[in-house]
Amino acid sequence: ERMRQEILRLEGEILKEEELARRSQTSIEALRNDPKTVERFAREKLGLAKVGETIFRFEEPDFEGQ
Repeated sequence: ERMRQEILRLEGEILKEEELARRSQTSIEALRNDPKTVERFAREKLGLAKVGETIFRFEEPDFEGQ
């Protein structure tokens, strides 16, 4: 019984990892083939902007230190 439970747990973990791999592969393909995806990534993850654009960053207030 214990061995069966461990097998089920590991199979569930494998399914989660396979789904993560599929999503990652989809993202990689989009970054390779879709200029709009590359632009969105550059803006959101790298904080880049086009010439003449201004970036505004809004941060959540830190309530922990009060």
